[in-house]
Amino acid sequence: MRIGFGTGWTLFVSDRHPEVSATVFFGDTPLWDRSGLLGHAEFSVVAVDPWTGQRIDAPPWPPRPRGIDIDNDSDDING
Repeated sequence: MRIGFGTGWTLFVSDRHPEVSATVFFGDTPLWDRSGLLGHAEFSVVAVDPWTGQRIDAPPWPPRPRGIDIDNDSDDING
């Protein structure tokens, strides 16, 4: 995970040591931990290309088509 600050500083959290806890707070509110985003901040969160550091502006995911029958009790991750 990489956080870029307006000052030009960048904070990196490595995935090489998952046993070490890491949490990002905004004030008293946790925003991120190793499980992913936890909350919503007053600032934007954007995807960044890990190789170039450039912002990724992708189109939004399309909605799920109507009529697809999904079994939420299934263990099948594709179902």
